Amino acid sequence: MQFRMLLLKAFENFSNHLAIEDDKTSLSYQELFQWCHIKAKLLENLMLHKGDIIVIIGQKSTELLSLILACIFKEVIFIICEENISEFRWYQIAKQCQVKIVYDLRTGIKYSEPLAENRCQLNTILIYYTSGSTGKPKAIQIHETNICNFLQWAITTFNLCENDRFCSFAPWYFDLSVLDIFAALLSGGSIHCVPQQIKIFPNIIANWLKENKITIIYMVPTALIALQKQENFSHFYQTQLRCILFAGEHYPISDLSLLRQKFPAQIIANLYGPTETNVCSYYILPANFNFHLIEKLSIGNPITNTKLYVINEHGQKITKLGQIGELVCAGTSNLSRYLNVENDQSFFNADGVPSYKTGDLVRIDHAGLILIGRKDKQIKYRGNRIDICEIEAVLRKFDGIIQAGVCMVENDLVGFVSGNIQLSKIRISQHCKKFLPYYCCPSKIMIMDKLPLTRTEKIDYNELVYCFSRKKG
Repeated sequence: MQFRMLLLKAFENFSNHLAIEDDKTSLSYQELFQWCHIKAKLLENLMLHKGDIIVIIGQKSTELLSLILACIFKEVIFIICEENISEFRWYQIAKQCQVKIVYDLRTGIKYSEPLAENRCQLNTILIYYTSGSTGKPKAIQIHETNICNFLQWAITTFNLCENDRFCSFAPWYFDLSVLDIFAALLSGGSIHCVPQQIKIFPNIIANWLKENKITIIYMVPTALIALQKQENFSHFYQTQLRCILFAGEHYPISDLSLLRQKFPAQIIANLYGPTETNVCSYYILPANFNFHLIEKLSIGNPITNTKLYVINEHGQKITKLGQIGELVCAGTSNLSRYLNVENDQSFFNADGVPSYKTGDLVRIDHAGLILIGRKDKQIKYRGNRIDICEIEAVLRKFDGIIQAGVCMVENDLVGFVSGNIQLSKIRISQHCKKFLPYYCCPSKIMIMDKLPLTRTEKIDYNELVYCFSRKKG
């Protein structure tokens, strides 16, 4: 298959080059390929065959990469989960996807279902999870054609090559990692894993970027802004970066303007796309960009083999300046589908072209398409797309909670609850950590006598924000 052939070609062409480096080990392409053979034997011993699904629990490392690549070469579909995932969460994933094996890099097999038979699409490479409004996350099948189209576009657009050193900052269960891992390997570059223990210290990361001569970074704006604002900011601006890519959330114009001032010659690009499509559009910031003319950056132009258009609430295309509608992505990017979700109306064919309603609202502007929000209650928090309804559903499962509402207040994801018994913030937080990935857990819990309601008896989220801000103030 095309993706496997591209990887094999890279291993052949760059055999003596550095492939990956974590805080313990560094491997050349040749050594990494040898590790892949060892992990392929492991998959055989686990009785995993073409089309089977494995959940791999572990943090980014040379070992995890070799197992990922072994899965690709053996055509075993993989799902990556964080090391601190709760038993409830990985068990939920295993059952929903008909997983055969849940394998923890530290402890080995955690779950086995030899007779499991999944219904994945042909040529599915991996599965990502995204929030679902029912409290049950959705499994997104990432198709080989989708990955190859994105990687070939990225390598060409950003001139990625064997001299590039990629900073692997995003977790590998997050879709930003497709570029960090596979664009690096296909272009002959090297992957450098940010040590877990320094990720929360921007000043140390800045120095690490400089010492490791990193040339490519791909992060959420929150992480980049933290680097810009850390005390020894000069370390960040003295790096050898040539390409700064960001995605996942809005980049405040004031911070972006400062970034361009400090990196006047580097490629700075906004990459846009939901997990279902990976990146489907991009905007490369001009060197002489006039930041005073805009409030938000455009999501730019579609990538190769992709089209973007906007529809109104009736599904009709709209094109006039100033109009607001839902963004639709059409083309190769949309071959992914939710696993075991029938007749999802977000995916459809338009004149024979696979298309996806993103749920993102955009405004048609003279500068391009401007992202202004979501149709539903999904938000971006620390670069991760999360569904407010999922978090609220989990909160309502807690014994004693009658009402639950969640919203963003400045930089805090706040859970508001009321109940018929005395509630404990600590116990509620522990409950969330059991049933939700860490990035979905509210950073603050506010217990109220009752949640404010609108005239239609729905939770008044504006009033919740006001209540929290007033208490905080």
